[in-house]
Amino acid sequence: MQLLYESEEISFHLSTCNSQYLVISFCPMNHDFNVKGIPGGNAFNKLGYDCLGVIPKRNNWYPKSYMVEGYNSISKLFAKYKYIISYGSSMGGYGAIKYSRLFNCDFVISFSPQYSIDPQVVSGWESKYSQYFDLSLHKNMEITSYDLNGRSFIFYDEKLKADNLHFLSINKSATANTPIIGIKANYCGHYTLIPIASTHHLGLLLRSILSNKATSVRNVYKAAKKQSLYFKSSLLHELSKRRLSQGNYGAAKRHVDKAILLNSNLVDYFLTKYKVHDFNNDIIGSLETIDLALKVNSTSKYLLDLRKKCKSRLTGVSSSSVYCSICLSTVFSDYNKRKNEECKYCKSLARHRIAYSLLFDYYLTFGHKDFKLLQINPSHLCKKLFGDVFAEKYRHMALNESSVGSLMMQKYSDFERSGESFDCVFHMHLIDYINVDYEFLITQLLGLVKLGGVMVFSVLGPNMKSKTKQVSRNSTALNKHRYYYFGIDFVRYLESLHNIEFMWDSIGNRKRYSMNVNENSNRFIILKKVK
Repeated sequence: MQLLYESEEISFHLSTCNSQYLVISFCPMNHDFNVKGIPGGNAFNKLGYDCLGVIPKRNNWYPKSYMVEGYNSISKLFAKYKYIISYGSSMGGYGAIKYSRLFNCDFVISFSPQYSIDPQVVSGWESKYSQYFDLSLHKNMEITSYDLNGRSFIFYDEKLKADNLHFLSINKSATANTPIIGIKANYCGHYTLIPIASTHHLGLLLRSILSNKATSVRNVYKAAKKQSLYFKSSLLHELSKRRLSQGNYGAAKRHVDKAILLNSNLVDYFLTKYKVHDFNNDIIGSLETIDLALKVNSTSKYLLDLRKKCKSRLTGVSSSSVYCSICLSTVFSDYNKRKNEECKYCKSLARHRIAYSLLFDYYLTFGHKDFKLLQINPSHLCKKLFGDVFAEKYRHMALNESSVGSLMMQKYSDFERSGESFDCVFHMHLIDYINVDYEFLITQLLGLVKLGGVMVFSVLGPNMKSKTKQVSRNSTALNKHRYYYFGIDFVRYLESLHNIEFMWDSIGNRKRYSMNVNENSNRFIILKKVK
């Protein structure tokens, strides 16, 4: 990569593959060039396009004086190219359109651009970027017909009020010689680039744009959007916001949880989940959600202020409101002589609510699209609860009660032969019932866990004041003759396992109370597979 120009506000970097086609790539907000390089640069080079990166030193919306100076210093570069395409998203989308005439672009690909960030110009409908406005740099920064060149393709979410108004304002500058083609990316929010952000889809998009067929461009984007996990998560997020506005907090939480499982890198999703907890007067849930959002953006002043607000509300409060962590219902009934054990809405028991919270947190810890969860011997309720939320990430293994041991080993062998492994293997009271030596069974189950993955499970006990006991079962038991009531020797065995990190779940008593779970009950054991 070659540095062509640098000033205190911007720099130009060229990544070449000796092509006749040049893509000028403008950075979005908060782009870390030292870590990420030119936006899309590697993909463009793989596709056979030279790439010129326009890199801002801060969120400066490409001040005109510096852009003109930079262009003049490298103007001889552009003569050799057959086609020049400008490309960018958000702040980069603004730059791609604003300087299309300066760079004599044939085509513009712009995702969710701004018309201006001048508070005087966008007053009443856009304030998100006003903190970056500097009159000395941004005077008359609006996009006009004098800025346009070639054909501009603008991708925007019509349902997002501010982005729609930005597009309509830019579209007024279109002329017969410099047409603007709007591509609606509804329910993608501001991040309209994400569905197309793969080398394959980007290649298809560039070919369709070079063919100058708007219908083809729309079809390529539509197909990419349908395959995009981000689009699915955005739809769920939109549905969550709709249910929230209707006061259906349980449905709102389920939908936003699904959205976060599909895409855990967007603060907006966590903010919606925070609102769900906040409206439900769940202080602990609100605080935990803000902490998760801060893992995505640790420097956000807004998030840090929200966290202070939650902490101040929590100070001196002995408990939060009692609610179901799965559906947010506050109505519970007795179950099997246990008082207020069962949620009347989703039918979850205390152990299900703890498990749901644990598994959700572990998914966010792994945070990758290929996360796989295997539950062994699930109840019908578990399959419904976890299958609904984790969707295609969730697998389960049903065991035949009459041959639980042999069938378990057969299933394990099938997974082992296929090379399939899981980020999380989960079971509740399986080891208590299984008709095989528990040490052998644990070893076999850990074989299904990926390196760095975990096995999360619960057993009866363990009683840290006694040793493991084997007791008889009643007539409805899975196996009348084998039943373990685990003791301290079981814990010591788990601690001694080679390349395994043993730990208890980290859910404290305050949160257990908020989920209507008794203190120190329904504790889960976590075994993490390490080198």
